[in-house]
Amino acid sequence: MNLSVHLKGFYRKAGRDGRLRRPHLSLYLALLVQSQGGGAFRVNRSEAMAWARIASRPTYHRCIWELDKWGYLYYLPSHDPASRSRVYIRPLAKEEAASEPTENATAMKLGFAST
Repeated sequence: MNLSVHLKGFYRKAGRDGRLRRPHLSLYLALLVQSQGGGAFRVNRSEAMAWARIASRPTYHRCIWELDKWGYLYYLPSHDPASRSRVYIRPLAKEEAASEPTENATAMKLGFAST
């Protein structure tokens, strides 16, 4: 996906969402950079925390869970310290036109549980 189109969709949605705070925004952008423009990837937590300027693990985990819950991304944590968690950046550019079953089918194919 074109990064500028993705960012435009993100800011359109984020601008209407009063729940988002600075750590949410900076973490989302750090994850978007790690994903190289959207899609599924294995997250490097320490790198994402450094880029987002988040110093504590509880803040990082709270923000990533809330971003998942609020529909910005899908998050599949790995409880194995040797394996990284997976994140899928949801395409927000055409949020109004996207059908929910298609998004869920895509997430299921990538190994993410439906939320």
